[in-house]
Amino acid sequence: GQGAAMVVSQNGNTDIRRNLDGVTVDKGTLNIGQATFTGQAVQLDASRSLGLNAKAAINTKQFGLGAPRIVVGGSADTAGAVALDGLLLNSLKGADSMQLRSYSSIDFKGSQAFDARGADGKPLLRKVVLDAPQLRGLGQSTDIVSVTAQSVVLRNTSGVTPLATETGTSTLAIQAEPVLSDKSTGGITLGEGTQRLAFANSTLTSKGDIVFYGQGKLATQGDITLAAARVTATGTAVHGVDSAGTLTITSAANSRTLGERVGAGGSLSLSGERVVQDGLVDVASGKIKITGKGSSTARRDTVTLTERSITKAAGWTQAVGKSWAVD
Repeated sequence: GQGAAMVVSQNGNTDIRRNLDGVTVDKGTLNIGQATFTGQAVQLDASRSLGLNAKAAINTKQFGLGAPRIVVGGSADTAGAVALDGLLLNSLKGADSMQLRSYSSIDFKGSQAFDARGADGKPLLRKVVLDAPQLRGLGQSTDIVSVTAQSVVLRNTSGVTPLATETGTSTLAIQAEPVLSDKSTGGITLGEGTQRLAFANSTLTSKGDIVFYGQGKLATQGDITLAAARVTATGTAVHGVDSAGTLTITSAANSRTLGERVGAGGSLSLSGERVVQDGLVDVASGKIKITGKGSSTARRDTVTLTERSITKAAGWTQAVGKSWAVD
């Protein structure tokens, strides 16, 4: 429900979720002046209005911000919106983990880059969560919004439905480079809720997997490319992509997957004006639906499965053991 919250903690595992489905928001105001916050985690959240001084200093490894609207790289030009710009924006780019949570949209003005790397060449951002009904690129057609982290989560936990009438003009490029592990692959997670990417073009690249989780949908204004070693879904997933342009699934360069099961029985829907399946889509014991709508194109090949594509929803055999005992 509605309200305001501020968390400054030495515990790095903090999270805030707020569901405003069916709520008329008239409460929840948080104003932050020229203050300094220091801790392993800092979370600021308000459902109605959040005022954040541009000279506020936030020294943290994990930063979370929730507001009615978030504007990255520009002024807060609507009531209740919060702007991430200037010194504040630069300080946040040095965080280890970043969670932006909006109850309408996260708007990126012009070209924005969250892609700093360490001396070892790995992304400095360990995790990025973009939690909003809509991500929107405002600027020129040549502007690029790039986000690079070890893991990326896109979701909409607000319960608010995105507006299909809002449009963007720039390009979105999200890349996940998970650390090597013998337990799980990692990469990009498309989580619960309906989220819309209001960009002219969008590319989600994972050096590992792209995993659909929970019940939701990722809608896009323009063309979208999913590039990964594997596109898969958890057992509880009823999820998918619905593109107003072309949806392309392909393999990412230098990507790898352990092929571990993330669940069984999930349902994955892949639709667009045109769909090109050129990668690996694997939903164990599940359901995969591919739809080329073709309502705005004269092309006949609304769905293309290339010769190197692999699309499977097969089950598996699990050994129960080699010895038994009867008491």
